[in-house]
Amino acid sequence: MFNLLSIIVGLCGPVTPPFEMSKLERAIWAVESSCHPGGVPMFSDKGFTAGPYCISKNAMLDSGVPGKWPDAVFDLQTSVDVFRGYQARYNKPHRLPAGTSYDYAAALMWNGGPNALNAPPGSRKWKRLQTYWGKVQRELARLP
Repeated sequence: MFNLLSIIVGLCGPVTPPFEMSKLERAIWAVESSCHPGGVPMFSDKGFTAGPYCISKNAMLDSGVPGKWPDAVFDLQTSVDVFRGYQARYNKPHRLPAGTSYDYAAALMWNGGPNALNAPPGSRKWKRLQTYWGKVQRELARLP
């Protein structure tokens, strides 16, 4: 369920991040929470994820970012730091199939876990990941 702020703000239209974020980070922020600014408790996925980037406890642990889940990830900067730490740990050239872009791998691993790229083509998980990637691509195309 979207909160009133998300409805008013839309998909990151007038929202300018308060710090430097890559285009991919902004796109994933839009897909995950419609650019929720953070600062207040926000849960998704039946309470298994929290914050503007919908971060699970395991993702926070894997990122190496200090703090206590979920409280730490309610902050947008911390959420982005968790995303960056997670990518630094898992999105490495030796783990990616040949020809896989960083953005594609980052989006799939963020949504489907560190082994998302191993989802069998045509499987239910693979289809869900492709849907997610389509959403990220639409945001990437829309962002300046």
